Amino acid sequence: MLDMLVLADDLAGALDTGVQFARRSIPTLVSTRIDTLDQGIYREISVIVLDLDSRHLPPERAAGRVRRAVERSRRIGVRRFYKKTDSTLRGNIGSELTALLESCGGSMLAFVPAYPENGRTTEGGRQFVDGVPLHLSAYAEDPQDPVSGGSIREIIAAQSSIAVETVETPEEIFLPEPGQRASRIVVFDARTGEDMRKIAERLDRLGLLHLSAGCAGFAAHLSRVLDFRRREQEPVQCQPGLLVVCGSTNPVSLEQVERAVRRGTERFVLEPERLSGGGLKEGQDPAGEEFTSRIEEILRAGGDLILQAGRGQATAGTAGAQRGQFRRVAEGLAELAARILRSGRRLTPVVFGGDTARALVDRLGGGILLPVEQIAPGVVLSRLAGELPAAPLITKAGGFGPPEVIEEIKRYVSSRPGPASRCSGSSRP
Repeated sequence: MLDMLVLADDLAGALDTGVQFARRSIPTLVSTRIDTLDQGIYREISVIVLDLDSRHLPPERAAGRVRRAVERSRRIGVRRFYKKTDSTLRGNIGSELTALLESCGGSMLAFVPAYPENGRTTEGGRQFVDGVPLHLSAYAEDPQDPVSGGSIREIIAAQSSIAVETVETPEEIFLPEPGQRASRIVVFDARTGEDMRKIAERLDRLGLLHLSAGCAGFAAHLSRVLDFRRREQEPVQCQPGLLVVCGSTNPVSLEQVERAVRRGTERFVLEPERLSGGGLKEGQDPAGEEFTSRIEEILRAGGDLILQAGRGQATAGTAGAQRGQFRRVAEGLAELAARILRSGRRLTPVVFGGDTARALVDRLGGGILLPVEQIAPGVVLSRLAGELPAAPLITKAGGFGPPEVIEEIKRYVSSRPGPASRCSGSSRP
């Protein structure tokens, strides 16, 4: 029986959460398809993480996806749920938490949105990024989901009428009084990993971890305190060259790419109209013969390559039209990357941004991945389960990682011995 279902709203976050279980030898599968729950594959798996691809949907549609996933999973006996949310509270936080709570018939949902390991903390019921209030950070200008406030209560209340409580310490939480049925979401402050550990242990003692929410940071503590079936996993083969595909517009990702370029990595910047115009599906290359021949030259020399969407994305029109263009650009980048990977080149794909990662996984992995190892916080090595047998995929959430993250990934891949680097699935503390 499946031990836990995790519901995520984008693929990069789904993998970042799934690897918290996989690195502790808990068999974990990440899927972009809700019908995975109907296929019996869960019999060999302890944790399934579903990417509902709901971050950019209207609130009611996002809530509907949560409800459908819960309904299907309860039919196969799942009784423990975790709603993975973005650590900067983008997306449909209120509607999705409410849908989970109501679908499970619960009276309380514990929400721990901090991720101290990546600079996300919760203090006084407000979210901070590297010490900066969320609404004053770069996420206030996110082109798809700008954040307008740092109060978690207000962010939830924008999409839900359920009562929200904030607590500073886990000792403030007690079991509901007998007969108490009023539903509530309880938001926990946390500034350190030690705070997170205490919250997880307190909720476990009270039997309240069957229904919880947060980002990958709190999921790491669930993997420690809860009882899961465990099994060692097989390693995945990594290839020595990197194909970095950057669909993220986050300033952190953009600076990481610029640093790699300054240090000599070749980059092709592809303008949005070329990626989203449909030419790729017709077999056309977005920059003609010169583009194709230059890529061939770089790859024959064993070099690394960066494919990046230009900055002129989605600047006009309605929010829905802008998001549609972002999606088309992600699909165009993924189609081009898939074409290069199918050519047989010895490359390990590295994808920045959840939308682009999902588009590539749907093309090459049949929508299913097995997370293997956390290379660095927010940087995950997985195994694609699809067209390219046991192929590796490295993903990075847009706002995570140090400026030198591409160099770190290169060292990680290069440090594995043999002509095709053998990346282990061992846990990292």
